[in-house]
Amino acid sequence: MYYRLREGLHHCLAGRRVIFLDLAQDRYLALPPASAIAFQRLVSRGGEAFDGARDALSPLVERGDLIETESSDPSIFPASIAIPKTDDRRDGLSLLSFPTFVAALYWELRASLALRNQALSAVIRHTESIRSRKPPNAATAKRQLSEIAAAFDYTAYLLGRANRCLPRSLAMYSLCRKRGVAAELVIGVRSDPFAAHAWIQNDAMVLTDTAEQVGLYTPILVLR
Repeated sequence: MYYRLREGLHHCLAGRRVIFLDLAQDRYLALPPASAIAFQRLVSRGGEAFDGARDALSPLVERGDLIETESSDPSIFPASIAIPKTDDRRDGLSLLSFPTFVAALYWELRASLALRNQALSAVIRHTESIRSRKPPNAATAKRQLSEIAAAFDYTAYLLGRANRCLPRSLAMYSLCRKRGVAAELVIGVRSDPFAAHAWIQNDAMVLTDTAEQVGLYTPILVLR
């Protein structure tokens, strides 16, 4: 017998704590030490039950967070992404496209409004539904990515940087998807003290922050 996580529940090991992100409830929670040890053992076994698993994991099973299944399920594994190595340091002015800046501003204001009025799960579902009608070729995609990153540098000047990592990341991810440009939206956490952060990566390059800063966080959710 195996266990999987219910839909909308994500996890990671941040420091010594197992942190869950519950999109349905729009909250984070840390497992108590005993449950965390048992859960980490389950993860190391790919979700396969072990002797005493049901008792050790009973709080998660009874709450419906862990669901019995017949085979290993990807949901039991933590999020993975390329280790951030560089951040996008370029002359933003030379790459700034006014139409792209207007689009970036639109998407960021839209993301801010959505986060105020909708659950995070609903915002993410809508964001993942965005598709490009005609994906660009490699050269055009590279140029578009640089223009998008430069545009969001300027929205940061206009709208500020404090407490805007999530709406800005959702906005950049949305615009990238709209234009068919590959990017990953990452939500990460750290513990003791707890903090959460969001950023955009393209492979190992960070586009909305510094590699040093995001390296302080463990990814808990990755959208591709």
